[in-house]
Amino acid sequence: MGGDLNMSSTNYGVQGTIGQSGIGYGSDTNYEIGLGFWYGTGPNCLAIPGDLNSSNGLTLGDVIHLLDYLFDRDKPPCIGIDPGNCWAFIPVCRGDVNGSGTLTLGDVIHLLNYLFDRDKPPCIGVDPGNCWTPEANGACCQPLP
Repeated sequence: MGGDLNMSSTNYGVQGTIGQSGIGYGSDTNYEIGLGFWYGTGPNCLAIPGDLNSSNGLTLGDVIHLLDYLFDRDKPPCIGIDPGNCWAFIPVCRGDVNGSGTLTLGDVIHLLNYLFDRDKPPCIGVDPGNCWTPEANGACCQPLP
């Protein structure tokens, strides 16, 4: 009753209990989970689009993180759970700033343009001051700082 947890699949099993004070979102390099009583059934706003390093802002550090993810993910050595990629981020939609559904160099260019060209008009788009605003999608729907 209440916070009892018992889940399983072909490869994994989870058992535990949770109290009311233990609600919210949890994640690690490979998995994410929502915890608590009456945890919503729809997608939750968990992240800011473009905030790859989880700093609660968009900076050049996010661009570097995305570049490292794209071009350094298969080069060891790497410190972390996945020895092939220490640049992973969850949720992945943090890096899909152009809303294409994939992580590419186009996302890097989009994020760079947002950081360095956002105050230069004219711009064609919803926000005439910045047509490079990272697109909210999925769990990455928190407002930009």
